[in-house]
Amino acid sequence: MLIATDPAYLEGVANHPDVFPRVSMRGTQRIDMAPIWKRCVACQFEGGGYVFLPHGEGLWEVHVLFLRHSKGVQAAGVEAIGHLFDNLGADRIAAHLPDDVPAARRLALRLGFEFHSHTAPFPRHSGDVPARLYVLTKERFHHVNR
Repeated sequence: MLIATDPAYLEGVANHPDVFPRVSMRGTQRIDMAPIWKRCVACQFEGGGYVFLPHGEGLWEVHVLFLRHSKGVQAAGVEAIGHLFDNLGADRIAAHLPDDVPAARRLALRLGFEFHSHTAPFPRHSGDVPARLYVLTKERFHHVNR
């Protein structure tokens, strides 16, 4: 795992034609991470990365970006999430996942995230997509990923 020091690589993944439709909202022409870069923690691996945003009181939000051919996505997730829990004071991580990204949902479940609730639909270019909130606690992460 590599801590990203510049958003260019992850922006390249996010704006890739295979990824952009799965991570962008209606009206978005290009993913630009500059507005969040100074407050996020980003970890990259070959073909993707994880972006974590702090929400205070130990809560972080995660976004995962990866190309279909990427290898080691789950292992990189274990390392990145472990870094947040063990070194940055996180005690829970939330993932808002639209239903049209089943690979991200399967990954979240393998990492130990649990379904929490249905959330507002995600506004895609093609229309609104139902979405769900998944949460991972520090205790569950260490239990699932020992």
